[in-house]
Amino acid sequence: MTKALWASFVQLFDDYGDVLNGGTIDTYAGGTSTPLTTYADSTGGVTNANPIVLNAAGRDTGGIWLTPGTAYKFILKNADGITLDTLDNVVVGEASTTSTSTYEVKLTFAGTPGAQAWMGGDELVRPVTFPVNFVGSNGAVITAPGANYVISVRKDGTEVGTVTFDTSGVPTFATTGGATISCVNGDALDFYAPDSGSAADFKITLVGDLS
Repeated sequence: MTKALWASFVQLFDDYGDVLNGGTIDTYAGGTSTPLTTYADSTGGVTNANPIVLNAAGRDTGGIWLTPGTAYKFILKNADGITLDTLDNVVVGEASTTSTSTYEVKLTFAGTPGAQAWMGGDELVRPVTFPVNFVGSNGAVITAPGANYVISVRKDGTEVGTVTFDTSGVPTFATTGGATISCVNGDALDFYAPDSGSAADFKITLVGDLS
């Protein structure tokens, strides 16, 4: 998704008019204390550090690009970590209209993952609810396993569901306890390989509803 420019080439100062050499800008989801990623270019291919550290001239480098339609909170601090200003619920542009009701988390993994290996994941930028047993999600594997191959789906490190590929390569999706999974901006969904078993080359798409 193309990002929207919020700030670039802006020189920042403290309350005494001194350049904010080494000052920082913490970035959060609007109205929360949940860190939220900003970007250094319009493609979203390069992420900014969080906090963003200002250079000797009191400027960020590369600009601060945001996800259109997403509310951000910015906290400006000096090099000593003292808060100078806060801007909340900053929104630039409009959210993408390619999907008005659903949100997808995609995994593509090439090769055979090791035991308990992290296979990939995504940091969510919208509040999303995944339905019971990930209804509407799909997946495929090129090299099917010799026995059921159970991939763990974890939200912020805690298992919330599984994707199980059987010996014919057909996936079965399950959510922990047969419950829905509610996520907020900044939550991470990650996929982990099982303790044992062998399968290779996966594609998985989890489909949730925008909250």
